[in-house]
Amino acid sequence: MDKQGLPLPPFETPVGRAEELIPALLVLLVLFAIGGVVAFPASIWPLQTDDVLWRERAGEMYLMTMPPLVFTVTIMLIAGVYAGQYRVVRAGAVVFFLLAALTVVVLPFFALDFLAVRYTQSQDELGGYMRNGIRLAATGVVMIPFLIYAGRRAWYSGRPLAGAGIGEGHGLVVGRAPDAP
Repeated sequence: MDKQGLPLPPFETPVGRAEELIPALLVLLVLFAIGGVVAFPASIWPLQTDDVLWRERAGEMYLMTMPPLVFTVTIMLIAGVYAGQYRVVRAGAVVFFLLAALTVVVLPFFALDFLAVRYTQSQDELGGYMRNGIRLAATGVVMIPFLIYAGRRAWYSGRPLAGAGIGEGHGLVVGRAPDAP
């Protein structure tokens, strides 16, 4: 009770206060993820699919922007589960599955274009170019199983808990007698 004898709002506890911040965190993470997704097409525009150097750089940009995006979506999933936002969790699972499929498609083409562009590098730059390309390819190879695994776990976590939503204001629940006054 406060000084006037009124009950305190539910967010007067530390856990309640943290729960009040979850929607703001979800919005921030969605904006952060959208920023990364928008930056990728802006960095490879205009499309020049007939140029092997452009294709290799586009694959490189995709493989470089994927880990921060995956991290952001993972944090969004954790916040969504904590807040009970199951549709957000399911949407994150779909994003993981789409990223896994896109990576499976991009990775072989990146490898082929990487090998084609390798011969255009000078001897001074070849070592750094090879290390960077191998690091990006390894990132893609490691991310594919993680994305599939995390997508499956998020899909199953996106189901509402049994009994969630049963209570006041939810209408008649079959098999349960209404509460007696």
